[in-house]
Amino acid sequence: MEALVDKGLVRSIGVSNFNVQLLWDMLSYARILPVCNEVELHPKCAQPKLVKFLEQNNIVPIAYCPLGRGAEGSVSAFDSPVVKSLAEKHGKTAAQIILNWGLQKNFIVIPKSNSSTRLEENMGATSFTLTPEEVEEISKLDEGARFCDPQWIGSSLFA
Repeated sequence: MEALVDKGLVRSIGVSNFNVQLLWDMLSYARILPVCNEVELHPKCAQPKLVKFLEQNNIVPIAYCPLGRGAEGSVSAFDSPVVKSLAEKHGKTAAQIILNWGLQKNFIVIPKSNSSTRLEENMGATSFTLTPEEVEEISKLDEGARFCDPQWIGSSLFA
């Protein structure tokens, strides 16, 4: 990847699903450091230690699954009293509150949608600003709940 940067074929390097240990290892030998790390980030899986490490090393967090919607039966932040209350207070949807939380945390959020209505709704997450106190209240929902858990992804391949 560094050779591609050297040749001008790409501007920068990004990684995905790197934890602190993998990043620490990479930082010990990489000549060109990654500019971003794409990981699961949402109110139920805020990964504060990883995010702090990323910030300290000028690596931008990219949040996949930023709405925290996962497997059927999983508990998302959509139904939490704090998100519902903030949605009502700001006149926004729960999705917009959650996406704005990610934006306020300086994450690049990349929600997936096949619906043009939802895509337009998601853009509304940039039309207001949560207060630092509101961001902190949402952050308290963190319970390490992963919807894309690396512990089980691909486990059926080795069963």
